[in-house]
Parts: sequence; C-alpha cells; structure tokens
Amino acid sequence: MAKKIETNYLLFSKVFWHVTQNVDSLLTKAGCELLSELHGCSARVICVDCGYKGITREQLQQIILNDNPTWTAESNTINPDADVYLTEEQLGNFKVDKNINPKHLLPFF
Repeated sequence: MAKKIETNYLLFSKVFWHVTQNVDSLLTKAGCELLSELHGCSARVICVDCGYKGITREQLQQIILNDNPTWTAESNTINPDADVYLTEEQLGNFKVDKNINPKHLLPFF
C-alpha cells in the first residue's frame, strides 16, 4: 500500500524523482518510472561489462539449478542488497553453463 501511495505522489507531481535502496522492484511494480535503485534490482539480470540483457532472473535460476542439482552453500550473513559472500571452498564444485559468458550472470546494478 505504501508503494502505491508513493506512486500517486509521483503521478500528482508531488515528487520529482524517487531514490530507493530496495532491491525488490516494488516501486516499479507499483508503476513508478522516475526511479533510481541504488543497489540494483534482484528481479533483473544484466551484464555489467557489455549490457547483455538476454536472460531473465527466472531463466538464470533454472540454468543454475539444472547445472548444479546437488550444490548447496550457506552464508551466515545476507547483506541488505541480498548479496552473500561465499568462500572459494564453497564455490569449488559450482558449475557455470559453458554456453553463457560468466560475466553475463551478474545482477543488474
């Protein structure tokens, strides 16, 4: 509801531009177009090197699950931007699809 109210402020020119630290895209879903997402958005995937946008978050997740059906790792900390830090040991047997440039797997920022 709060996101809808914020969008209404934008529609009635009460707010010129909205800046958010949220990564859930709720403001976008509520119709907000004048928006800067400081920490990116966990719903979109884009290559930070070349701008490639040819894969959705759902497609990426499916590729990862298909290539790593038994892989698991845990982190004691989840950062506010949804990032987690894993050790090299935890990533040791993680497989990246050979048809996708690993650089294309970075979340949108």
